Order: sequence, then C-alpha cells, then structure tokens
Amino acid sequence: MADAAVAKDGPEIANLAHFHTPLTNRQLSREEGWWNEPKRFPLTIVFLAKDFSRFSVLVDRLRREQDVELIPVSTGTAALAQLKGKQLDVVIVDEQLDDMSGIDFVKAFVAINPLANTAIVGSRTEEDFHEVTEGLGVLMQLPPHPGAADAEALLTVLAKISGLMAPTITKVS
Repeated sequence: MADAAVAKDGPEIANLAHFHTPLTNRQLSREEGWWNEPKRFPLTIVFLAKDFSRFSVLVDRLRREQDVELIPVSTGTAALAQLKGKQLDVVIVDEQLDDMSGIDFVKAFVAINPLANTAIVGSRTEEDFHEVTEGLGVLMQLPPHPGAADAEALLTVLAKISGLMAPTITKVS
C-alpha cells in the first residue's frame, strides 16, 4: 500500500478517475507538473442581465481567458428554467433584471442549485451587501460598470475555489 496514490515522479492519472473534478476534463501530463501548480480550469460562466452593453470590458477580459465559456441569459425566469441542476462555475447576476431583482433571482436559484457560485452586480455598501446576501453563498459584489480588474478578482476567487475542490493527492508511506 506504500505509494498506492502517488508515484515518485507524480500522481498516477488513472487513480484520479473516480473524482468528478475539472482535472478529469483536461489532457494532463506529468511533464506539465500540474499537481504542483495552481491552474485555472475550464470555467462555465452564466451572465444574467437585461442590458449586456455596460459589461463589455468585463466580458472582453473573461473571453481572453483560456477555457472560459460565457453563456448570456436575459431574464431570471429563463435562467431558473435553463440552469436547474446544471453544473456551473459561477452565475454573474445584474442587480435588476426585467422580471426580478438580482437578489430575488439568487434566492430562487440557490433553492434549485444550492452549490452554484454567484456574483451580484450592484452598488451596495459592504455592510449592506453582506446583510442582504447573508446565507446565499454569494462570492462577491461587482460594481455597476465592472472592468478588467473586476474580472481578474473574480477569476482569482474562482481559481481559489477550484483549488479547494480539487482532489488532494498525498503520498502514503
């Protein structure tokens, strides 16, 4: 049983087959040294807004990231129907949609997809934002006109979450 999980020069990829993580979605090789370096894995980002034009800088920055799929949805009702039980990395929600507020959408969304990550666009104070979103699992608030730095902050948070959710492989002695 010594070395059951890890060979001397890296983990045995076959031993990872039972994990349902982004690691199984990529071609991985020992030469990449992927077990020692944090990587941004393929991301599925749903973007929910009634007017996408003010998010062009954010969207442009996210599109430059390798392996990012952006899915636009325009109403809360459509998103709730389309996203029920779907595996997503994050849903970015505008503060006001045509048919409901961003907060109301997140409340309904976590009821049907409790493990999904969300970010809400808004201009609330930090204290008010925390009060309104407490218990909803919202990652962060993005400003009303998010830019490239906001995209970077979001990608950093998602990379940290991916790192926490990735399997830990340790050598068994």
